[in-house]
Amino acid sequence: MKKVLLSVLLLLALVAISYFQATRESEQRTRSYRRGQRAGADSVQAAQPDFDSVADLLSRERQALAEYLSLMSDSVAQLDSVYQYSVDSLTGVIGRQSADLSRLRKQSSGGKTPSKAQQAAKTPGSAGPSHEEILSHYKRVMSKLPSDLTDYEYRVAVDEIRTETAAKFSISVEKLNQIRADHSLDF
Repeated sequence: MKKVLLSVLLLLALVAISYFQATRESEQRTRSYRRGQRAGADSVQAAQPDFDSVADLLSRERQALAEYLSLMSDSVAQLDSVYQYSVDSLTGVIGRQSADLSRLRKQSSGGKTPSKAQQAAKTPGSAGPSHEEILSHYKRVMSKLPSDLTDYEYRVAVDEIRTETAAKFSISVEKLNQIRADHSLDF
């Protein structure tokens, strides 16, 4: 019986030791949890001013962005208004110039069609330049063109030469083209 009693006592001692160990570990975990909770609260309190300053900075940046967008929309509206004014004024200028051009055409033609005598005065052999003079000037200027021009540069140069030649001899470019065609000149 001693053995049974001793076994029971040992068993009770083992249970008591296990209980005290479990209780002690539980208390240590509770203390550690509380220490961690306090440390977390302290770090939150320490970081709170930084968080507040970042939130304040973000708020100011949003406000500055809103002001910038408002300013940009006002600027775009002003530029649009200036552009519209320019378009309107150009339309007026074009209208006035068209009216002036029509008036000048009427004044230059005198409102009449040229008579046959006036047309005869404009034909070659009269006081104006002859077709040969016009063509020789045109050929001379064309011969001075460089040979390394691209197709586009060549076309632009030819158009400029035709315009300059027509202006020099006081004839229209259409008349110059007709003279070129009459004399089988294809450049």
